[in-house]
Amino acid sequence: MYNAIISAFKDKVLPKSEIAFYIPVGTAIQNVRTSFIGDKLNRDGFHLDLKLGRYTAGLTWFGKITGLAIDDIAYVPDTLAIPPACLKVVKECVKNAIKKPYEITQSQYTVAPSDTVV
Repeated sequence: MYNAIISAFKDKVLPKSEIAFYIPVGTAIQNVRTSFIGDKLNRDGFHLDLKLGRYTAGLTWFGKITGLAIDDIAYVPDTLAIPPACLKVVKECVKNAIKKPYEITQSQYTVAPSDTVV
């Protein structure tokens, strides 16, 4: 599905001059799936879960729109309680998606720390 979306985007959307930029949320999500978090970002098979999925999407929007570095962002809503190890993964994957929006990048975090529950 990801490859079909990227292909359609490149063929139909990217050539349009009125499109100023693209926010690579799909690529960020795919990048996270290469980490120890795996395929746990959806709540029903289609929609992003209310925790890591939406946080990843939001951080991607923030990073792409503002152009600011996301490394120093420490804010996580109290209701999300994202473990620090997962936050590292999300930031790595978002940065890689912004750098390479049409390419899945393997996460360096493939093994969960023993104290991390996803």
